Amino acid sequence: MAILKFGVAIVGIRGTIGGLLCSANRSGPYGRVWTKPTDPQTYAQLTGRWNAAIHPEAWRALSDPERTAWNDYGAASPQINALGETYYLSGWQWFVKCNQRLLETDRPTVTAPPTNPAPDTVVCNALDYDNSDFPFRAAIEFDEEAFGANTAVIFARVLPCSGNTTMTSNFALVRATNSPGPGVTELSFAFAHALKWGYPLLDWKCFVRVFTQSDEGLRSVPWTASQVYTEP
Repeated sequence: MAILKFGVAIVGIRGTIGGLLCSANRSGPYGRVWTKPTDPQTYAQLTGRWNAAIHPEAWRALSDPERTAWNDYGAASPQINALGETYYLSGWQWFVKCNQRLLETDRPTVTAPPTNPAPDTVVCNALDYDNSDFPFRAAIEFDEEAFGANTAVIFARVLPCSGNTTMTSNFALVRATNSPGPGVTELSFAFAHALKWGYPLLDWKCFVRVFTQSDEGLRSVPWTASQVYTEP
């Protein structure tokens, strides 16, 4: 999806032009190629929809002061889009954002906005993507207790080629582990990899984004890495 920035003559576009769907959200105007929606109803989609259906009712159950606190948090929490411009999420959007993340990672949901800053990025030691384990190895390595009481959240994307050097979209959640304990220095996502992409082949490339997530639903800037699958 592309972000659009208009000049003086054009202030906004809505609808479809030559196969390009134009719209806008709180982040600003954007455009993307129109495609007919699909609905494969995968387990991940159904789970996500079920989780998302919880939020409106939970929001309505908040008291007026609680909703005001979320709105105040949104007004005081600037975000930066891909064009480097500042925008703000509403209190409702922050409520959904934090609680959806907590549901995805099997953490208790919250009714109050965050009181602490987002956690620092954990710099992992390596992404391992090879056949050194049976049937293959897909794991991140890190220092013992690097995540502390926070949640380690791993997103991945796999492509059957090694030509791409960067990847920024269409990542899938492949592992979330709460408070990796003492002695834990690696997390495997080979099982999720096999379910989503099957077994890797020579020269496939895996991209990962590893987040540290607090118990308030805030995530760090991700640690990123990529590795071409090898068979030594």
